[in-house]
Order: sequence, then C-alpha cells, then structure tokens
Amino acid sequence: MNKKIWILVLAVCSLAACGKDQPEVLYEEELPTAQQNAEMPNYVGVYEGLLPAASSPGIQTSITLNEDGTFVWRSEYIGEQDGVFTDKGLYTVTGNIAALDIPGEGVHYAQLEDSHMRLLDQDKAAITGALADMYVLGKVR
Repeated sequence: MNKKIWILVLAVCSLAACGKDQPEVLYEEELPTAQQNAEMPNYVGVYEGLLPAASSPGIQTSITLNEDGTFVWRSEYIGEQDGVFTDKGLYTVTGNIAALDIPGEGVHYAQLEDSHMRLLDQDKAAITGALADMYVLGKVR
C-alpha cells in the first residue's frame, strides 16, 4: 500500500513539472504621473512667521517641508542669548492637515493652505483668541 502512495505522489509531481511554465508577474507600486503630481496640493516649501512667546517679544519661526517627507523647524527667540533651536523630523499630510513628528517631543499639527500654514492645537483645531493670527506662517518659497 505504501508503495502505491509513493508512485501516485511521483506521478502527480511529474505531471505538475510538465505543465506549461507561467512567467512570474511582479506588480510594482504605481508611481504618480505628471498629471497626478500637478493635481496634488503644493505644500512643499518654506513657511515663516512670528509666533507669540511668554519670555520674549516673539519667536521668529521657519518651517521647511521637503519633498522627501522630512522637515526642518527653526525657532529663534528674539532678544534671547542662545535662543535659536532647530528640530528635524518626518511629516505626513492627510487632506490638508500636516502632522510634524519631532523625535522626543511629539507631533505638531498644521493646516496647509495655498499660501500659508496655520499651526493647530493637539486636537487638530485652530488656535483661537487674541493671538490666533500669530499662529499663521506665510509661504515664502
């Protein structure tokens, strides 16, 4: 009985090996076309503005969003010695909301528009109050 099973297994394997070879099809992730890129919002660039600060007249801020998903956030506390800080990290964009992840500090949110970036609170809501307009950075390039 055991011998019959082995003969059957060998026969099936032989038939399978004689089957027509099918080339292996590899699917690559579809890359965006030039037309798709033109339709995507152009949020890549440099945004600058003066953020409010408790300890100085303000924080001169520059946020650069790069095409590769990285960003640089430079903050200069006006009038303070050793008041320049630079953070780097990765960002993602969902709709028109950017999530900027600073390692060791956390995620900051911003709403992206055609010519500016509005910094948001941790609930992704616009900052309100008398200083609300100071949380808007203009796109300079």
